[in-house]
Amino acid sequence: MRLIDHLSIQVRKLENIAHPTFKDLGQRVFAEFGDLHDYLWKSPKFIEAERELELEKRQAYFPLNGDPEHDVQALRLRSLRQHLENEKLQSVFPAKVAASNLFILLSVYEFYCLLLAKEVEKMSSKKLADVRGSGLSRIHNYLSQCEIEVPSGLFHEQVRAAGLIRNILFHANGLLSFSRDKDEICRVVKSQSYVTADVRENYREMPPRQPLVQIRPGELGEELSISTVYPHVAAGFARGHLIDLCWSAGKVFPSAGNLK
Repeated sequence: MRLIDHLSIQVRKLENIAHPTFKDLGQRVFAEFGDLHDYLWKSPKFIEAERELELEKRQAYFPLNGDPEHDVQALRLRSLRQHLENEKLQSVFPAKVAASNLFILLSVYEFYCLLLAKEVEKMSSKKLADVRGSGLSRIHNYLSQCEIEVPSGLFHEQVRAAGLIRNILFHANGLLSFSRDKDEICRVVKSQSYVTADVRENYREMPPRQPLVQIRPGELGEELSISTVYPHVAAGFARGHLIDLCWSAGKVFPSAGNLK
């Protein structure tokens, strides 16, 4: 199934949410993630702009004037600056932009999950404070206890993988040996379950590019890394999952006062 087809399903689910509270929340998710999706796509492009600007800077900082001795020195300095800047533009900047964007995405996703849980709490006899766990897992556990379909929801596997990837990148620069989830992340990367089968197929048909998620050698051992495209792809999964949760909540609580 193409992403445009998934988007059509999300729109239809939004239209069919019975409870106005959850319908409004789903519409907020759809709108904000649309803006976030655009940001995650466009923000890495500053690196491309910097590459073009850097060429202009080298020519401006070290101009050639026709004097052989001067021009040899200028070209040497251009080459030195190019070497230094290329390391940043090809490695450092993309890695930091990709990780930062994934952190932003998951932060927004978690916020809307909490908003949903707070709205459900108003209609349910169950309380979030009574559920064990912490962070997102606690919110998901609470929603599941309220009969909202979290594990079976649309893109749940991909959203869970995104959270796992985020957690590992957050500590020790993605060093796998530093994480207790090393075995699981290796399984996720090998199976590419961080995306759906149709996305994997579409990506294979595109021109060769950096893998969305990969494990590669590092100074202290194997490290996890992601491309700048991955947060943009993951945002589609996060939005779809949130809308599906709102739809599921609307089924469980079709009207105010329906306590579970």
